[in-house]
Amino acid sequence: MYAGCFYVTVPKVGSLLQRTSKTPFVDFMVKDTWITSLYSASKITAQVAEDCFLKCVVRAEMNVKQLRFVEAGKLDAIQRAERASVEFLVTARQRRFRDIDLVHAWSQQYSQLQDRYKFLVLDGPSQQGKTRFAASLVPCNKLYYLDCSSCALPDLRGFRKSAHDLILFDELKAEAAIAIKKLLQASNDLCTLGSSPTNQHIYTVWAHATRMVIASNIWRTELTMLQPADKDWLELNSFYVYVDSPLWVQDEGGV
Repeated sequence: MYAGCFYVTVPKVGSLLQRTSKTPFVDFMVKDTWITSLYSASKITAQVAEDCFLKCVVRAEMNVKQLRFVEAGKLDAIQRAERASVEFLVTARQRRFRDIDLVHAWSQQYSQLQDRYKFLVLDGPSQQGKTRFAASLVPCNKLYYLDCSSCALPDLRGFRKSAHDLILFDELKAEAAIAIKKLLQASNDLCTLGSSPTNQHIYTVWAHATRMVIASNIWRTELTMLQPADKDWLELNSFYVYVDSPLWVQDEGGV
């Protein structure tokens, strides 16, 4: 019977003043479901909801944890939308990229159903457009980008074959490429990643016919540091393009 009273007295979004003869949590108990309903309807802020959950006591820890999870998800969604907007604007302004025969040959292999495919390596000095060039090979929402500059092995837990057409391994080391060579072949097999002595964080990835691109500044140098068999495998299973000049058409406007 006090649900309506709580609705009137709780500090809602846009409220200026509340006055009541019955104080929530003092004169009557508040159900956590009332708080959840108001929050889900955007009637109260997350902070108000958290304060009320704590005063409610019943299932307070669970409710606060759930509330913070939802808020984090909302912030992630906002960030994804903002990033997609920026990506659209940048893509619309960038220059047209050059046609490269080896890249075309690499792309052509995906026109036929195969058991496995070769990956593409873009190697060369920084600021030649390797990352943007690789990203331009598929629509921006179909790209799965991995910054591999500071990690031993890439994390592909967020990859979904149904959502992503190309995986870009930015600054993947040659030694790390050997560790995930089964994945780089984009075969029809399930690839097991995250292995450890206890296999606590193990997971599988299916990436058949998914385009794989490695962008590196020192790939050719790193190959010389590998065992001959590993070096040969990487060379035999890849299309290698050395980029020593800008990949975009330089006589056009844009960025």
